[in-house]
Amino acid sequence: MQRLYAMGCRRVLVTGTGPLGCAPAILAQRSRNGECAAELTRAVNLFNPQMVDMVRGLNRAIGADVFVTANTYRMNFDYLANPQDFGELDQHTVPTVFPWETKPTKRVDR
Repeated sequence: MQRLYAMGCRRVLVTGTGPLGCAPAILAQRSRNGECAAELTRAVNLFNPQMVDMVRGLNRAIGADVFVTANTYRMNFDYLANPQDFGELDQHTVPTVFPWETKPTKRVDR
């Protein structure tokens, strides 16, 4: 990040990690009942606050708020727990990767 600053970057978004223990590949490999992998969730809960502290320290050393952090872990859970807060959904609409967009899908009866 110091190199980015040295190259002239003056506003950089730094994201923590999302809910790795709940990633579809992890759920497929490790979950029997749809529960998230506890050890990966613990790792995320250790890493994210330390990353925020590191970014704050770097901003203090630079003397400006160049690096801004985003809590993607919380954002993911907010979206999954309350999808209606991110737009209207019905049985014909499926959320895409981006919570601020929805993609209509066709219903296929076979």
